[in-house]
Amino acid sequence: MACTSQDIQRLFQVRRVPGHSVIHRGMGKVHMRYLRKLNTMLVQECRRQGMDIAVDSSGFCLSESSPWFDIRIQRENTRKRYLKLHIAIDIATGIIHAFSITPGRHHECPEFSRLINRLPGVGTVMADKGFSSRDNCQLVADRHGVPYICFKDNATGRAKGCPAWAISYRAYRHDDEHWMNHYHKRESVEAVFSSIKQRWNESIASRHGWHQWRELALKVLVYNTKQLLCHQRAEQNGVDLWTTAT
Repeated sequence: MACTSQDIQRLFQVRRVPGHSVIHRGMGKVHMRYLRKLNTMLVQECRRQGMDIAVDSSGFCLSESSPWFDIRIQRENTRKRYLKLHIAIDIATGIIHAFSITPGRHHECPEFSRLINRLPGVGTVMADKGFSSRDNCQLVADRHGVPYICFKDNATGRAKGCPAWAISYRAYRHDDEHWMNHYHKRESVEAVFSSIKQRWNESIASRHGWHQWRELALKVLVYNTKQLLCHQRAEQNGVDLWTTAT
């Protein structure tokens, strides 16, 4: 289901869609807090208690060099930096309900609580080993959810003040096949990153400071707009959201 300019105009009740240059000039005046709030407003009608959530992170390359810079320094600039996008998606719709952006070397585990705390009560929550910690496991349980956060190889079942960790670990050890079947539902979040990178590029074109963060946030907003329109069209036509077009 293709998202057209007319669809966007109807959704936001505007006469025309601004071009890329207009959006780029306006980015310098927009705060990240506003972009996160705008995302929450955009997906508000799809937010509900008990959503099954998948959490993951992925890097987006920054453009920091050019042939002219290589000539200036008389060598090829091999320095590469990137921003890391952390997202929490509703598995049923593929919509990003919470996101955060950090420098590339920032570890993803602390971002888990920021993402989950921006959501209503959750159902099951899936995440890979990068988010594995007792505190994160307990946070999901405190939000009335069931954690399926993959354990690291050296993990033990000791609770250390987080009973949800011990419960999840025992469930994993008792029937790891059943536990992993739930955990592998998180693979849908990888499809979300793939969609963003294929449609709107995996690199950040902006070269200046916070413009790079805002550009990445706008990628999330544009993806959510597309996904929301697809969700609405699927409901109107009475078809499954993930039906393959023929």
